[in-house]
Amino acid sequence: MAKAKTLQQRLGFFDDDLKKPEHDDIIKWTDNNMESILFKLYSLENWSDKAKNDLIEKVEKITSKDLSDEKESLKKLKSEFDRLSKSLKDDKKDLEEDPDSSWKKDRVERQEKEYEEQKEKIEKSEQKIIYLEKFKGLGNDLPKRNKPRITKRIWEYAVTNQSHNRNTGYKSAKNIIGFVDIKVNFIYNKLTVTGIDFKEEKVTGKIEWSQTEKRYTYSDELLSHNVFIEVKTQITTLGELFRQLNTYKEFLQGDFLVVCPDDSEKETIENQGFRFIKYEK
Repeated sequence: MAKAKTLQQRLGFFDDDLKKPEHDDIIKWTDNNMESILFKLYSLENWSDKAKNDLIEKVEKITSKDLSDEKESLKKLKSEFDRLSKSLKDDKKDLEEDPDSSWKKDRVERQEKEYEEQKEKIEKSEQKIIYLEKFKGLGNDLPKRNKPRITKRIWEYAVTNQSHNRNTGYKSAKNIIGFVDIKVNFIYNKLTVTGIDFKEEKVTGKIEWSQTEKRYTYSDELLSHNVFIEVKTQITTLGELFRQLNTYKEFLQGDFLVVCPDDSEKETIENQGFRFIKYEK
């Protein structure tokens, strides 16, 4: 009997599939078709209606509120502009009476600058109000979804454990739990809208459908996901399969996918929270 080298083997699971040539054939097929497998697993071909409708609802709410806020802001800008105009007119008159006064010259220059800045703010606010009043909502012309970007493909990925004491900083030695046939990390896109700051709930530019790899528009965190793939030439017992995958789940974060030419146990495997793809020769 083979000597146990990993926790998985000490628990009584020796993967005899590794010795079969067909095992490598299935791994190669899985690797070569990874992009289409991801599309199928995660429905990445098209945008979901929920994502689309949620964004439409958010945009309608934000644009309506921002239009109302902008109109109120414009009133205040114009009121301040009138005050600046009157003050500037009075100060220019004072300067005409005392043209050699340096401090009066400085005051007029400062107020002229404020006057122009306020005038520019009013113009921008008026332009924004015109745009929002003409905006009739997002249409149905969604962008074609970009393909998922695969960043890692690792065969025979080592599953390890390591304890860490935060108080002392001590880290134990790593122990090998087992090996996943393939680890895949991929980055995908989500539907979004340009011209909207969803955090501040403000319109910032032209409102259009778009897509992004970022989880949040205000951070650099990407929409990254792991898939751990177990290849089987045949499923001898479901107990052994689930024992293996559930052991890995204790140490890995992501989805677990079983690839096998026999799909007779597909429903049971999926009911246990794992994914399944049938190997097609």
